[in-house]
Amino acid sequence: MVYSKFNIFLHLMLIMLLTVSKVSHAEVSAHLSRSIVYEGEQVNLTIRAQGSTKKDAPDLSPLEADFEILGTAKSEQFRSINGQTSHTTEWTINLIPKKLGKLELPPLTVGHEVTYPLQLEVIAIKELDTHNQAPLLFIESNLDNDNPYVQQQSILTVKLYIGAELKEGTLSEPNHSQFVFESLGEQKRYDELKYGVRYSVVERRYALFAQQSGNYVIDPILFSGTIIDPDATENSQSFGNRGWRQFRPAVRKLSRKSPEISIQVQPKPNDVHVHWMPATSVKLTEDWSRPLDALRIGEPITRTIRLEVTGQRGSQLKNIDLQPIQGWQIYPDQATIDTRISSEGVTGILQRKFALVPESPGETLIPALKIHWWDTISDQPRIAELPDQIPQVLATQAHAGTNLLPQDSPVPLSRLEMKQNSSDGSDVHYSDYQFWKWLAVMSVIGWISTVGFFWLRYRKGIEPKKFEPSNKPTNHGNPITVRNSTQTQIFQALEEMDTEALKESLIHWSQNTFPQANIKTLIHLADFVQQTEFEHWIRKLESSLYGQNGNMTIHLQKATMKQWLDNEVELHKANKQENPSKLPPLYPAS
Repeated sequence: MVYSKFNIFLHLMLIMLLTVSKVSHAEVSAHLSRSIVYEGEQVNLTIRAQGSTKKDAPDLSPLEADFEILGTAKSEQFRSINGQTSHTTEWTINLIPKKLGKLELPPLTVGHEVTYPLQLEVIAIKELDTHNQAPLLFIESNLDNDNPYVQQQSILTVKLYIGAELKEGTLSEPNHSQFVFESLGEQKRYDELKYGVRYSVVERRYALFAQQSGNYVIDPILFSGTIIDPDATENSQSFGNRGWRQFRPAVRKLSRKSPEISIQVQPKPNDVHVHWMPATSVKLTEDWSRPLDALRIGEPITRTIRLEVTGQRGSQLKNIDLQPIQGWQIYPDQATIDTRISSEGVTGILQRKFALVPESPGETLIPALKIHWWDTISDQPRIAELPDQIPQVLATQAHAGTNLLPQDSPVPLSRLEMKQNSSDGSDVHYSDYQFWKWLAVMSVIGWISTVGFFWLRYRKGIEPKKFEPSNKPTNHGNPITVRNSTQTQIFQALEEMDTEALKESLIHWSQNTFPQANIKTLIHLADFVQQTEFEHWIRKLESSLYGQNGNMTIHLQKATMKQWLDNEVELHKANKQENPSKLPPLYPAS
């Protein structure tokens, strides 16, 4: 009997211990806001601890391997029912998965308690068809041509689909060291139905220009921001039916990235030996200031040539030069360069004016102007051409007057009659002869003045401007200031890969730094510099500008150019100190 009572007592104690153990373990629970999320989406982990004493914060270190922990919020609630007090502590942890697939949230320790493990499935956006729930936000990117030629335009379209109220967010720009990116205007906003959901779409377009051939991968476009969770009401009622937190806005942080963009850039064809200019269309036009059938010696006429290239930026276009015209003088103006941007791409525009002055009468051949380019639509070379022209140049009154009465020409009848009537030997006034004589003299003087005017204008245009003192403060007289300014222009031309601007800024720098050298061309500068690498680079630039090596691409670091320029100044200073000019003494010794 005693044994029976003792057994009963042991069984009761065992049942009580098991009950206490279960209750103790049940004091801590955990659950996820969703069991399936898309890559980059935030998921909330809620840990709830119930008991009469405060619980320690959970140890979240086991989550760091598979999740990014954005933040943790803590809330507490005290209740008293029929004299019994309960205390509940809740932690809400915001997580973003680092991996795709099925992930396990390991057990987490809260004080002396441990949560149960949880399962989470992370899927990619492209796997949407196999799941019922559409993503709240995602990015699409599309390249119209993933196999372009070097320096050919490709259009990148980036679309951000927003399926919830966006509170804030940022979208990154495309970037790659071997590409030049040109934003094609302002971003567009519109609605689009996709996956059965109406999304608000933000669209951006970019023009890409590869600087070298090869296989490249452009980094994904990144989005980071927060949205208002459409399931806010369901997820906010944490404690019973009273729902004391149901009016708190539920904000979810999201990060998204577009797929990687692969692009294979082709080199230019081997049989292309002219300036490389891939484009979809080229338009070459000209305009004359007056008709070509009314030209006279010494009277200038202006020829304006305009080049429009669809698929190239203005800085990529080669400058326009005219071939010499026999018996004419050509005075070129500085070219104007512009880039017109639309949602369809870029169009480079180059316009240059030439003042032409005929110097001899008769028919003259103006050679045709040809611009070579590569048609990227038909994938073949083409030529844009202005045909040759043969205008007739007429002599002016000055030229005609000098040959009115040559010595071997017969004397007009009117003059013979007048000479016969003058039998007394007195001087006879021939008004008609004197009029034409003086008219011819004045015409000759006018023609000489016109030619002299244009000659002086030409000389003034090509010679460096001389410094004129002024009462106004200016920095042009300070060599260091001028040198720094021209160096800045050189660095800017290097960055923009503008060979024409680079040539002008280098010549400008040398003229201000070494005025005694009288440098006017890149060849002069190459002969003048003392650094071999600098000299070779200048000669390559000269060849690139004038067709001998028209496919040269500028790749030079700013630091290298600055070192060359500074070294050149120091070398010439050193040479000047070693070989000072020997001037006669001001007061020679007797």
